[in-house]
Amino acid sequence: MKKSALTTVGLLLLLATACDDQQGPSPCNPEYCPAGCVDGRCPEPEYVLEGHGRPPLDLLFVVDNSSSMCEEQASLLEASKLFLETVASFGIDFHIAVVTTDMVDTLGGVGRFRTRPGSYQDNISRCSVSAPELSYCDELSLTPYLSSEDYREAQSLQLDAAMLQRDFACMAMTGIDGDGVEMGLETMSRALTSGVNPPDFLRRGSILAIVFVSDENDCSDNTFGQVPGEVYSTGDAGCEYNRNIEDSCLYARDDNDGLLNEGPMLSYGDERKSARQWCSEGDPVAVSALQDSLELLCPSGGCTNKLKTRRSYYNAITELVARRDGLCKEGAATCEVDNQSSWQTADAADLDLALAAQNVIVATIINPDRGRRFLETEEIDGAVCGDAGTAGYRYQLFAEMFPVNRRIVFPICENDLPTSFAQALEEITTVVGKSIDSICLRWRPATCDTDEDCPTGESCAETEYLAGTDYAFRLCSGFAVTIESELSDGSRVPLVEGVDFKVNYTQCSYISPLGLEFLNPLPGGARWIISYPRAQ
Repeated sequence: MKKSALTTVGLLLLLATACDDQQGPSPCNPEYCPAGCVDGRCPEPEYVLEGHGRPPLDLLFVVDNSSSMCEEQASLLEASKLFLETVASFGIDFHIAVVTTDMVDTLGGVGRFRTRPGSYQDNISRCSVSAPELSYCDELSLTPYLSSEDYREAQSLQLDAAMLQRDFACMAMTGIDGDGVEMGLETMSRALTSGVNPPDFLRRGSILAIVFVSDENDCSDNTFGQVPGEVYSTGDAGCEYNRNIEDSCLYARDDNDGLLNEGPMLSYGDERKSARQWCSEGDPVAVSALQDSLELLCPSGGCTNKLKTRRSYYNAITELVARRDGLCKEGAATCEVDNQSSWQTADAADLDLALAAQNVIVATIINPDRGRRFLETEEIDGAVCGDAGTAGYRYQLFAEMFPVNRRIVFPICENDLPTSFAQALEEITTVVGKSIDSICLRWRPATCDTDEDCPTGESCAETEYLAGTDYAFRLCSGFAVTIESELSDGSRVPLVEGVDFKVNYTQCSYISPLGLEFLNPLPGGARWIISYPRAQ
């Protein structure tokens, strides 16, 4: 049997060699062809989904440890109990790690996983709540990340949620004496790509979830330890006054209903997108070319572009996931789905970063973007969240680079007071829950342009999916995805679409836009046979 390494949420999808019609004639294995072999071949290619049934979760918290975060960290600690209990209830394997936003502390920052609480001593006078009681953490020897396997009770296999929360608090309470120039995008990237942390935190096929918690904007400018970048010495104000052009758009969330102001549709090259989409996707070249048609505000001296681009961070994370899971573009010359050794050496252009983004969840608990950018003559601090916060538009725009069903933006303050984080963490668990019960199918479906492209008795349906894009397609009227559950005696029971699963025809990549969402949990050890008409 040939293994296909490509899965969007990391479920083990096995494609039978006997059913791979792209490899030329081959013997038909009746085990994978329940309808019977035809001329020595399986008439319809199938997946076999088996194993644990749900992908693991690798969860990274990026928690601001600057002086204004006392109340916000208290809210995080209070809400974490229910959050961790919910994650534990999914019955999946998970890893949890925490980093700060500090790129100056070479011992506890620069993307290193936390194994102990941060300091509250120097800035405790700024707190309106008591510092958390964490003296017990000194008696613990925590590993760089928390693993579900370390909290399972030997007999019942249930997770000890109380112990998990105890240890999480020692990591997540990052303190308030850290550096005041927050660089959460950089510490995230360092944590996952620089080799400073154990490489086994991020596992092949996992859902990678990243949660940013900060009341300030991101100021990542290549600062590392005691070596400052171009903007670091000027602090938060310098970040704002030296912002990048792609971060300067004024298309914001509406204060009343939370909807995005998308702006007009604009064309650049061969693509046509909304103004907000051009800005959120973070391509400096495209935004510069379109700036006369965009609503944006640069300082009087122009946008100096001294921060690391959000696009560089998006590429780093999605490329990491694509190489990990073998997510190759169709027809790629240097990346082969069935050749694992090619994944790490493949040209970046041959990796399917859009499909890799389906494996990533980005949640932001921040001051949302309200479409305000400041000139160098204006005061920034005090704009939001009491007297200390600024709009975290770099974090929000980074989140918007990922699929809409993989991102969350939640306010860290309301009426100048920290929000209850319970709702934010509940939204995160909702997105995680949906992600672990969904997959993207590897092969492009059989499409049609006219009735002649369809089997006898069928017609080419009028519905056009991905309309207006280069990847628009239509399906024959009889197109269907069928799923069967294979029982221990070898018999099969069909699943019912709309009851047991649903098909999303535009969820995944341009190679195969088909996605499946399982409406009921998949038990471990199950085998699921998935088939659908595939493009030749």
